[in-house]
Amino acid sequence: MSVWVKWSRTTSVWMAVALSACGGGGREVGVSENPPPAAASATRLTNEGIWGWEYSDTFSAVFVVPAQGDSWGLLIDSTSGSLVLEVARGRMLAFQGQAISSQLSAVGAVPAQKRAIGLNGGFTPMASMNLTLTPNNYTGELQYDPSYDVVVPLSGVATTYEADLYADGYKDSFEVSVASDGTVALASVTPGFEHCTGSGRLQPQGSTAIFATRLDFTGAGCLLPDGVTIEGVAQYDGVLRKLIAFGMDRDASVALLMDANR
Repeated sequence: MSVWVKWSRTTSVWMAVALSACGGGGREVGVSENPPPAAASATRLTNEGIWGWEYSDTFSAVFVVPAQGDSWGLLIDSTSGSLVLEVARGRMLAFQGQAISSQLSAVGAVPAQKRAIGLNGGFTPMASMNLTLTPNNYTGELQYDPSYDVVVPLSGVATTYEADLYADGYKDSFEVSVASDGTVALASVTPGFEHCTGSGRLQPQGSTAIFATRLDFTGAGCLLPDGVTIEGVAQYDGVLRKLIAFGMDRDASVALLMDANR
């Protein structure tokens, strides 16, 4: 399996996230050319937003810093020659003039693993963050993604998707239905695993492109443990007609990446 993220200052952070299972071909997850908002209503004084980091050909990351609550990260690292795909959760919000000093829990969707990571540095609101990631000791500049400020209503997301879900070191195929009120229903389409289902909700987050996500999964012997609840974030890509979501359970024991195609 190979996964990578390429960042572009002129397009969305999902410009070229690609996922391919062992023995399968590569498949593009996101390219967005959503236009930036015509004008910001006020100058932002925090590091709120979506931030993309292309550190090298083998390490990239995306961080979502909402106005309130936990921040979220998706880290893709193949430096060792093997894919590591992690979801991170913690507090990253800082005000202008403050240093960012954050400790996050990182849980592997591929492979299943858990560790603590640190992020330290500074930022210019709605422009860039300069951070050091420990224990990797990666230092670099993250760019602000203006698609964060382009609101997509739930009515524009509501439909049925074919989705790949990655968790606990494995992948499964699901049908995902999103209703106009944000209600989500999931069902595995893998033969022998049709009893693996899920339900939840997408909740718009103010005047942003981000949805808070809660998904509850049921079924024994499935990709995700029976009864587990995944909380995280999602963003819809209007160009490729894709819904990307990632998160983890409250105990930070299992992480999920969902790549849903319209």
